[in-house]
Amino acid sequence: MKLQLSDVLNILKITGTVLVVLILLSLLIMITRKVIAFIVRLRQSYVVIELVPPAFRDKHPEANKTLMRALHGLGLSRSWLHILIGLDARYSLEIVSTRKEGIRYIARVPESSADMFRRVIASHVPDVATKVIEDPLDAHTSDKFRLLRFRQSSHYMYPLIRYERDDTHDPMSYLTGAMTKLTENELVIYQ
Repeated sequence: MKLQLSDVLNILKITGTVLVVLILLSLLIMITRKVIAFIVRLRQSYVVIELVPPAFRDKHPEANKTLMRALHGLGLSRSWLHILIGLDARYSLEIVSTRKEGIRYIARVPESSADMFRRVIASHVPDVATKVIEDPLDAHTSDKFRLLRFRQSSHYMYPLIRYERDDTHDPMSYLTGAMTKLTENELVIYQ
């Protein structure tokens, strides 16, 4: 049997049509997953947990790395439905400062994983007290506010200064020092 040019063109036309349909179907599935994940995130309720660290500081910097790895692992543990629709866990670790309440460390976590989050914190840093609080932004919703966003000028993975095990100073003290001496109606949040 000899293939003619018309037979080859028909095969190419069918193959092209199948490829276009497959591409459109995959785009439709991808867009549907994104829309469903967006709707689920909008409906998801969050809890604000305040982390009260101990007054003393005798933790090795490696302990902080271990805690961050555990929190990252907590974000990776998802149900099969969340994996199917592409929904990942969203956690926000923040430093909040007001004149009245001072500097506080808070975490915004999905309500469904708040207990697990508190258990992970308690297992890695047992001296840290955790409690559920009201959202600090709720107290300032009626005020006029200005949002300032600071960004690095270079790639975010480029380190500002490399620290090799330097116990002489704490880089967080510079950040929290800038969050002091606020006026009565100021709120600073570092996320």
